[in-house]
Amino acid sequence: MHKPPSAPAVRTWVFMLLMFTCLGVSAAGQPGQFGIGFKVETEGFMLNPKLKSVVVSDLQPGLPADKAGIKVGDEVVEADGKTIAGASAFGMRSTMHKDAGQALTLKLKHPTGDSYTITMVAVPKT
Repeated sequence: MHKPPSAPAVRTWVFMLLMFTCLGVSAAGQPGQFGIGFKVETEGFMLNPKLKSVVVSDLQPGLPADKAGIKVGDEVVEADGKTIAGASAFGMRSTMHKDAGQALTLKLKHPTGDSYTITMVAVPKT
């Protein structure tokens, strides 16, 4: 009998899916990037995981996320007006996927609880 993957394996897979999206893997148009990485927590069934939280884990200096003032440790609360908590990981991947020149608006929360909203434009992947 085939054993389903463990929860950490699913979380790692979802993390990589979102990481590729935000670093610029694109199927159409010129790939864009924001220079941001996330620690992603999910719950639920592997084929349709739901997001619990998305926290900034990495920033590339000089790219849009860094220039927008995002900090490692900030939690993403919304992406383009869609709430992160409870959202489909696959649906959020589509929301956060942008080609070069396309904008992404994020509502974030600092660890102190203060919230802020930024809009950044994807730059061509180099």
